[in-house]
Amino acid sequence: MSSTTLYGRARERADLTAFVESAATRPMSMVLLGEAGIGKTALLRAAAGIARERGFRVLPLDRGLLRELATPRLDPALRSWARGEPTDEAALLTAILTGLDRLTENAPALLILDRADRAEQALLRLLTLVTRHACTERAALLLAARGSEPPAGLGAEIPRFRVGPLTDRAAARLLNTRPERAAGMPRRLVLRRAGGNPLALTSDVPPREFQEKLAGLPATTLRLLRFAALADEAEPISSVNRAAGGDDGLRDWEPAEQAGLVTLTGGRVRFEHPLIRVAAATGPARAAHGSLAGHTDEPYARALHAALASGETDEVVAAALEESAAAVGRRADFLAEGRALRMAAEHSPRPADAARRLAKAAVAAYRAGEPAYAIELHRRVVALTDDPDVLGVACVGAGLALVHQARFAEAYETARGAVEGRPADGQVAMSNVAVAANAAVLSGDAEHRAGLPALLDLVVDGTGGVLGEAIMPGAANPATRASVLAVADSAGGRGESSGHGGPGEPAGGPGELSGGPGELAGGPGELAGGPGGLAGGPGEPAGGPGELAGGPGELGRVGRSGGLAVGAEPLNGLAEIARLLATSTVAWLTDDSVRAAAELSALWQAQKAYGAPGALAGRIPMMILAMIDCGRWQDADEAIEESATLAEVGNLTLLLRSLPGLRGILAAVRQDGGTPPALPARPAGDPFSESLRRRAAGLAALSAGDYDAAYTQFRSMFDAAGEPVHFLLGPRSLPQLAVAAGGSSRRARAKAQARQIFNGCRARAGASPSPRMAMLLAHAAALLDDTEGAEEQFRAALADPDRALHWPLERAEAQVNFGIWLRRQRRVPEARPHLLAALDTFTRLGARAHAEQARKYLPGNADADRSGTADAFAALTAQKQMIARLAADGMTNREIAQRLVLSPRTVGSHLYDIYPQLGVGNRHQLRELLGSTSTEG
Repeated sequence: MSSTTLYGRARERADLTAFVESAATRPMSMVLLGEAGIGKTALLRAAAGIARERGFRVLPLDRGLLRELATPRLDPALRSWARGEPTDEAALLTAILTGLDRLTENAPALLILDRADRAEQALLRLLTLVTRHACTERAALLLAARGSEPPAGLGAEIPRFRVGPLTDRAAARLLNTRPERAAGMPRRLVLRRAGGNPLALTSDVPPREFQEKLAGLPATTLRLLRFAALADEAEPISSVNRAAGGDDGLRDWEPAEQAGLVTLTGGRVRFEHPLIRVAAATGPARAAHGSLAGHTDEPYARALHAALASGETDEVVAAALEESAAAVGRRADFLAEGRALRMAAEHSPRPADAARRLAKAAVAAYRAGEPAYAIELHRRVVALTDDPDVLGVACVGAGLALVHQARFAEAYETARGAVEGRPADGQVAMSNVAVAANAAVLSGDAEHRAGLPALLDLVVDGTGGVLGEAIMPGAANPATRASVLAVADSAGGRGESSGHGGPGEPAGGPGELSGGPGELAGGPGELAGGPGGLAGGPGEPAGGPGELAGGPGELGRVGRSGGLAVGAEPLNGLAEIARLLATSTVAWLTDDSVRAAAELSALWQAQKAYGAPGALAGRIPMMILAMIDCGRWQDADEAIEESATLAEVGNLTLLLRSLPGLRGILAAVRQDGGTPPALPARPAGDPFSESLRRRAAGLAALSAGDYDAAYTQFRSMFDAAGEPVHFLLGPRSLPQLAVAAGGSSRRARAKAQARQIFNGCRARAGASPSPRMAMLLAHAAALLDDTEGAEEQFRAALADPDRALHWPLERAEAQVNFGIWLRRQRRVPEARPHLLAALDTFTRLGARAHAEQARKYLPGNADADRSGTADAFAALTAQKQMIARLAADGMTNREIAQRLVLSPRTVGSHLYDIYPQLGVGNRHQLRELLGSTSTEG
């Protein structure tokens, strides 16, 4: 393994780098400790690569090297030591240190010893002496040994570095390099069994020493270990003892404990290494499983062992497995439920029963956050049956799994096919319509959204059967229908579900914009959205119904006790959860961000407690964006980090693609950093994640004052014809598009394109956009209006003060921009309250760049108070004076940059500082202040 293929070892690599760099000037030593396969050898190789990059010689530390150190003549002391004869310690040490001086004369050296636990004690004592007495030699001794303590002979002078297991996220990334390890089985099961050990993740072959230790055990102990390895980790020792034919005591376990193979704690057996369990379980197992089935007290374990002991199809065995699956499903152990249902299918004599059980297993796999496994189970169902009800159940699991994998078109077609197959169970059909809506809202596909009402027409309420009711109860159908129709609304942001006064356009709403010439009231830096000021809020997500509740057990009880019920009629268990999923979707689609964040957050907390990691995965981006929109930024931070682990462990492509964009949006509005996130090539069929990343990059570019880059990003959220790439995310970035266009070096062209895009979005919003969308449209209209009519649009954007409670950042951005516009009109007293209110909101949210910009324009600010005076211009640096004169003469940022040998971005940043100091907002006002003077000598 090269130094570039480590997973989850950033801290270890940093420590090794510091270790190697220190050795460039002084002697260093360290021993890496850890269990077999934990990655010590990989870290040694990484250290070797780090050392070579820094000009070190890298050598294996063995007797051959020690002899080489004493050349050109073999020192008598070293010769005696090599033969195992008594040796004068001082003479031997002198010989080695002299050799090290010679070895490192031209370059430092890294000396590596792997498996130090196998090295001779004499060698380890010698290395201890060298470490103890070295003082000027530029050499590093790096050793690795198995175990938690250094091997005998290695002194305490050598620092210890214990290598622990990989985190879940790192282990998941490593597993991605070996997909065959999780083929046909849940990833979480593979990860759990490996326990973060890289070797156990990538191989089923135990180290030879484990086999040797097992071979040396008494037969009774070996039999106990074999039964324990075949049993579940939670199986009590007493059950294992009885099944293996032993007594109730622990005497027969002692040899295994003394050999370091197991630990007995809490009445359970814990294997010290995952591959020890593999080695102990080797051999015929059917009889052992039969005995375990007869002695375990746990019904689920009894059913599994009975099935593993049976070599034939058996309906009695299959029925017992299905019953046990239902029991563990009620406890929300969906991995166990899926496993039992799959085994029940494999033991079913009739293909129809096998298909039904596999279909239910596909839903359990989706709920467990195992999309690849759910899709594989669906494929097996398709091969077994053409029953539309059974196929429909499997399509629910597979369709949602495809959504998690960001394969939205396939998810929609899978669900559509299930509905058009006309299952007799109406709830199977309704569940698939919800899946189709989920896929459509994320893909943004207009045809798919338009097709949803027709799919709804195929659902007959009141015809739900056992299969469908277990997924989505009919009692939740009204809410589900409403959510599906909200997705079908082509404009988005319309509807009647707003918890803050209802939809509607404020007085003086934005109208059609012409592309009239003239200077935009504004320019680089003076509007919120310039360097440090990001016009517009953090983007609207896409989600949709179809993320189905994890089950009717604990989550339903959490809902009833924790206030999850929404609406006039409380529903119990699964129906309550399904309805809440639907109402939160409608709230999000209609811009009721506070309600969407509250409901989705409640479901998120409940599903974590309930243990259904897949049940809300498709809604997580929606939840995080709603949190950002309504100012719950700390909650959004926490959700992003928790979701990142969920994404890695389940290999959930939707989250792996969307979370970087969400993280970038949050960083940009806070101005946590000005570096735009890396943008990969557009993911095929995933406009949602692409739009998130474009928005994040655009916000970061605005924060850095790079208007051209910002315009490129926001313009890319719309296609060549001006249609939004994603029907929801694009229109909610209109204010940022307008600001970027106004500051662009190709301003006239950019503004013309922005007006065209605005007019299209305005038309699609219809007569009754949501209050939020009406605010954003009015704000964008004001930014694009070159006339006095901008004031009317600003006032329309700010007409409803309640909007500050629901979208605080976006309303404050409109306030600060209106305040800046009023200052440019010399209406300073009117500007002050808007700027103060915006500053208060930005400070409360933690939007540092926004706050700084509002502060700059506040009357009473030292920079602002000097505006319009000769002293203000004289106070500028010579370079800023030159930039101001060139800008006043009509030169673009790029032309000024070429003249002064600067970057356009630097010019824009300087103008951002110059404008408030001189009390102007654009080149036209700058020209009036300075006059059209020549800058030539």
